[in-house]
Amino acid sequence: MSMKRRAKIFFQFCTPILALLGFISSFIKWGRPDHFHGQSFPFPIVMWDKAKKYNEHLPENDETFIDFVAPQSLLLNPLAFILTGLCLYLLFELLLATTKLVKHLRKK
Repeated sequence: MSMKRRAKIFFQFCTPILALLGFISSFIKWGRPDHFHGQSFPFPIVMWDKAKKYNEHLPENDETFIDFVAPQSLLLNPLAFILTGLCLYLLFELLLATTKLVKHLRKK
């Protein structure tokens, strides 16, 4: 199979699947609800942390949370998955090219 054909397959089939996986990863929750926690991977859409860390004037038993919102992560997560897949594809192509070169040099 030629490199052109493999690239076409990657961009036609793998890219939409990776984008979908990146979008789905935007709904993964992480952390413990009573401590620092958030939603989305690898770029969080929202994170919550105890307000007491940022304002020492709050009472000791204060349980309020501050939220840190980053809505651009809905776009960044699919892009991160696509770029990771592209890097893996390029490494695979490099491996194939190196293997072909080594086989060619051994024949001589």
